[in-house]
Amino acid sequence: MDELYDWAELKYPEYFPTHQDSFYIQGYYARFYQVTDVYIGSLEGSLYVYGAQFGGLLELGELSHWVKEMKAEQMATEEMDNI
Repeated sequence: MDELYDWAELKYPEYFPTHQDSFYIQGYYARFYQVTDVYIGSLEGSLYVYGAQFGGLLELGELSHWVKEMKAEQMATEEMDNI
């Protein structure tokens, strides 16, 4: 999970601008970004964000979708680095 959160920090710095430590809160495995007042978290196989920018709690879909997207982007980056 931490690898996915690290990737989100790189891909979406407007929401997750600095590296933060993960923790458990109300069953979620999450990170909090004080600068943007945003949480990213996972619970029961789904990825969530929480903050005013998202109108409160927003489910982003299944974790498996996001892990696949992260891995595909990592593979593409590695291929470009090998050119």
